[in-house]
Amino acid sequence: MNFREALQFLDRFTNREATAGRIHGLSLAAMSQLTECMGEPHKDLRAIHVTGTNGKSTTCKILEHVLKKNKINVRLGGNIGKPVLDLDLKN
Repeated sequence: MNFREALQFLDRFTNREATAGRIHGLSLAAMSQLTECMGEPHKDLRAIHVTGTNGKSTTCKILEHVLKKNKINVRLGGNIGKPVLDLDLKN
C-alpha cells in the first residue's frame, strides 16, 4: 500500500471528533437524563480534566504541585496517579 492508497483507506472512516454534533444520534441527551436521575452528582465534584496528545503528565504534575502548595486538597488520578475509580473523593 502506498501513501495515496493509505489516505484513501483512512478517508473511508468517519472522524467522530470533527463531526460531533453533526451526525444524527450523537448527543449528550441520554447522559444528561442519566445524571439527572442520579441527582447530578457531577455538580458536587470540582475537577480539572486534562486531554490532548502531548504534555498531559507534566501538566497534571505541575497543577498538582501548585494546588498543594496553595493548600488546596487535590487528588491526581488517571495514567500517572491512582486509577480514577480508586480515588477517595470524599475529602
